[in-house]
Amino acid sequence: ADARKKLWDARKELNDGKKQLQDGKEEIAEKEEELASGKNKIQQERKSLEDGKAQIASAWQELRSQKENLNVKTEELRSMKEQLQVKERELSDGEAKLSEGIRQVQEGEAQLNQAKEELTAAETALLEKQNEVETARQTLPVLEEQLEQMHQMSPGIDEIEEQLPGLKSTLTELEQQLELLLQTEEASEENQTVYENGESDESDRQAVIRELQVRIQELSVQIATMETVLEQKIQLETAIAAAENGIQEYDNGMLQVQQGKEELAVKEQELNSAKEEIEKSKGEIASGKIQIEQAKAQIASGESQLNAGRQQLLQAEQLLNAKQDQIVQGEKKLEEAAQTIHEGEEALEEAKITLSEKEEELKDAENEFEEESEKAEKEISEGEEKIADAQEQLEKLEIPTWYVLGRNSLQTYVEYEQDSERIGAIGDVFPAIFFLVAALICLTTMTRMVEENRTQIGMLKALGYGKGAIAGKYLAYAISASAIGSIIGVFAGQKTLPVVIIQAYKILYNNLPVVQAPVYVGYSLSSSLVAVGITALAAGLSCFHELREVPASLMRPEAPKKGKRIFLERIAFLWNRFSFSQKAAARNLFRYKKRFFMTVFGIGGCMGLLMVGFGLKDSIMAIAQKQFGEVRIYSSTLTLDGEITEEERTDLLHVISKDTDVKEYTEAMETSVDVGFEDQEKSSYMVVVPDKDQFKKFVCLKDRITQEEYELDDTGVVITEKLSKLLGVQEGDTIYLKDGETKKVPVRVTHIADNYYFHYVYMTAEVYRELYGTEPEYSEIFTVNRSKDEAFEEEFSKRYIGEDGVLNVTMLSTMEDKIANLIRSMDAIIYVIVIAAGMLAFVVLYNLNNINISERRRELATLKVLGFYEPEVSMYVFRENIILTFIGILAGMVFGIILHRFVILTAEIDLMMFGRDIRFMSYFYSICLTILFSLLVNLFMHFKLKKLDMV
Repeated sequence: ADARKKLWDARKELNDGKKQLQDGKEEIAEKEEELASGKNKIQQERKSLEDGKAQIASAWQELRSQKENLNVKTEELRSMKEQLQVKERELSDGEAKLSEGIRQVQEGEAQLNQAKEELTAAETALLEKQNEVETARQTLPVLEEQLEQMHQMSPGIDEIEEQLPGLKSTLTELEQQLELLLQTEEASEENQTVYENGESDESDRQAVIRELQVRIQELSVQIATMETVLEQKIQLETAIAAAENGIQEYDNGMLQVQQGKEELAVKEQELNSAKEEIEKSKGEIASGKIQIEQAKAQIASGESQLNAGRQQLLQAEQLLNAKQDQIVQGEKKLEEAAQTIHEGEEALEEAKITLSEKEEELKDAENEFEEESEKAEKEISEGEEKIADAQEQLEKLEIPTWYVLGRNSLQTYVEYEQDSERIGAIGDVFPAIFFLVAALICLTTMTRMVEENRTQIGMLKALGYGKGAIAGKYLAYAISASAIGSIIGVFAGQKTLPVVIIQAYKILYNNLPVVQAPVYVGYSLSSSLVAVGITALAAGLSCFHELREVPASLMRPEAPKKGKRIFLERIAFLWNRFSFSQKAAARNLFRYKKRFFMTVFGIGGCMGLLMVGFGLKDSIMAIAQKQFGEVRIYSSTLTLDGEITEEERTDLLHVISKDTDVKEYTEAMETSVDVGFEDQEKSSYMVVVPDKDQFKKFVCLKDRITQEEYELDDTGVVITEKLSKLLGVQEGDTIYLKDGETKKVPVRVTHIADNYYFHYVYMTAEVYRELYGTEPEYSEIFTVNRSKDEAFEEEFSKRYIGEDGVLNVTMLSTMEDKIANLIRSMDAIIYVIVIAAGMLAFVVLYNLNNINISERRRELATLKVLGFYEPEVSMYVFRENIILTFIGILAGMVFGIILHRFVILTAEIDLMMFGRDIRFMSYFYSICLTILFSLLVNLFMHFKLKKLDMV
């Protein structure tokens, strides 16, 4: 095809060159004709231009004489306009002055009228006050005479003002003396010296009191009289001042009215003279307007004549300019035409030169075309032969088969659905554990609060409050606290924990959409109602337990619990070796049974949850450690091309056998099959090996519990443990294999081997030949390499991926990395469990220890009084906590093993089998964390015991 295209392009290029050459010759002939015609036109245009120039010169002379006449008339009209403008300005100024005068007259009249109105109002007001002023003038001498009489009184006003403060001070002293005599049983020494030589019997004291009362009465009357006189003086002075002010205001007003009348008369005279001047100005302005109108008519007539002349002159100028422009344009066209002819002559010479060059190039191209056409014909014949061969191969290809799989047939969708169901199963168990621990915390907290308010409850009951009213206080507290905590927990839990878990699963399912964490109303209401109900129930039981007693009993402190002999006391040789503190701790453990079981249950729950968290990580780590360390012990897999020839296979095996980096190698056939038993069917991998003895070096088939190693034989197949559990198969059962077709091949299960990742069915080549009647086609080569170093494996992969027949090289370390990612994804869930368990353990231990100390305050204070040091008092309590912690740890280990097994079996996915064992370090970490929480609580309690007041 390329050769044909090149040949066709060359022919086309050659034909184009010939056509261009012919077009060039025709174009040269046309240009020669155009040049001759252009020269004739130029001669004719030059003659026409000369005639036009003569006509234009005559027209310009006539136009100049018309312009001179028009300028004379324009000057006369301009002089008339200037005179008219002077008269208009004078008239405009006169009108402005007239308007201003009219405005001033109007304003003067308005001001005059307003002044008249104000003057009239002032006169009316003065007339109204005239009677009052006359009365004031008559009254003023009388008031002044009364004031003079008050000054002449004995004592006078001035003496009263001087004596009044002293009299008030004396009255105050007398009142204080009287009050002192009335409050004391005996007279003071001062009174004894004043009255009758200091005799202080009862009769004298009464006489002094009476005399003081009389003097106080007299002074009070005198002071009241003086104050009345002073008030009358002030009233007279005020009345005199008011009368004088009124008379003065009236006189001032009359004077102002008189002045106003005189000013009004002057303004009226000025206003009349201004009106006469305005009438005279109006006549002059009317005469000026008539003269201006006549002048405007004359100017308008002259302007119309002038405009007509200008219009004629303008038309003539435009006509001359147009003709002159035509002449200029004609000259330019002549110059351009001459230039064009000159350029055409030069272009014609160049075209002739180019045409001769093109003729030479065309001859060269024809010679080259002859040479290249021979090569192209040869390439075309070879290409046609290749096309025929390819068409023959295409006809031999088989039509492929299409498989359409629904969502339920895709492995990732099915696995994710199963994972969701397993997480849901875990969610059915863990909330129950947390609710039990929460109920324990609520019960202990509410019990402590009610017992601490025992005396208050007794007093309320004695005052007549009913049981319901008293219990309502504590129920309201419990319900409100638990409701607020439930609301916080509902939103925090549903918005946080699901996101953490789904983010962890995104490592396995990297095509998950955006994480959504909605708030589920059903779960929220049910969990909140259970939490509120448990707390309210605990508060109610505690309240009604106390309310059964009578008020007198409640107001007394609760009697300490009665001590009893315990079983250890019957073992004399052991009991006698205990110290006093150890005996007291042993008795107290069984004395407070409720605290014993609650503490053991709380510590055990914490320990169990910690073991589940760490054990879950151990079980997942077992997949990588056991699957790729104990079960599959080879290093890499070389996947062969399906069309590999026997020669290529032999060469590849020879290269591997000579490779010093490969210790062992073997061929194997690995393909996907469906394995079924009764009504169950699962997807699996079928592995067929040529040498069953050599296969032990690559895959270890053994029992998970007994560690017994199995060997392949020709009587059946070995399947993996997870596959057998999913199908419900045991050793000796018969299963069937289906390789995608409808045909099912039955085969006996000889052994069930340990395996943790994917499902496998192992068989020998002989069993395969018996089942399918054909020889196995080995598609893989397993190798055991000398090193597992990352650099070595990378170099090994690059080396063999280039060999003929090798489709892919897979290192087992890649699968280990995938499992490591899975473990990292589970860390978030493990951390959540460990943190939640730690918080629960701390809260439970803190509450129980707080209640224990509150109940035994008097007991512990007594120990302090008896001389116990603070560390000894703390150890008296903490010794019990330490013993209960170890008992709780033992109980939690049992509980943790059971819960871990349940979680592992529930959370397992079909393609994996988690490890069933918990490592020793997980036990160690769980025990250490539990002891750490217990020690932290004891540390907090130690500082609280130090503050205990022994009084």
